[in-house]
Amino acid sequence: MSSTAGVLKKNRGKILVAIAALLIALVAVVGSGAYFTSVSTNPGNVFTAGILTHGNDAGDGHFFMALSDIVPDDAVVHEGTLTITNTGSVAGDLYLSETGFDNWLGWGNTAGALSDTLQVTVKDEGGNIVWGPGLIGTMGPNIAVGVVAAGDAQTYTWEVVFPDNGAPGGAQSGDNAYQGAEVTVDYAWELVSQ
Repeated sequence: MSSTAGVLKKNRGKILVAIAALLIALVAVVGSGAYFTSVSTNPGNVFTAGILTHGNDAGDGHFFMALSDIVPDDAVVHEGTLTITNTGSVAGDLYLSETGFDNWLGWGNTAGALSDTLQVTVKDEGGNIVWGPGLIGTMGPNIAVGVVAAGDAQTYTWEVVFPDNGAPGGAQSGDNAYQGAEVTVDYAWELVSQ
């Protein structure tokens, strides 16, 4: 065996260790993905729920229209208005509901009910009909009447007609049947976020 072969044989282990160390270093360099980085942060982001509230100019729990001593006449339109104001921070779809009505019959509680004859039409401030014409007491729930933006107000007008039902007959017939009659109607407003 030559002296060179002996040296090689003797150093083979050292050479293999050196090659293995070189391979590990190469893998570490390639696997490290050396690159430039830059990081920025945005802490403290705030998310706040909107507020949806409204009021009306008659006040919550109060009536806005009282008609007295009305008589049958198709040509006479009695009006009442109510303004709804969005006092919140977000827009909402506005709904009107008739939540109930009570009749007191005419002629000593024995004859006509005004809910059987009074005609009602509800209009927005642009004059568009949002409900009716129809008998008072037949509106029902959840009538979509418009959109009210935050801080905005919308006015609605009730037009009420006591139609002429024909010539009175006896004391409790025809239009005479409604003398002294009364009807009360309850309305509710709901503003729903869009």
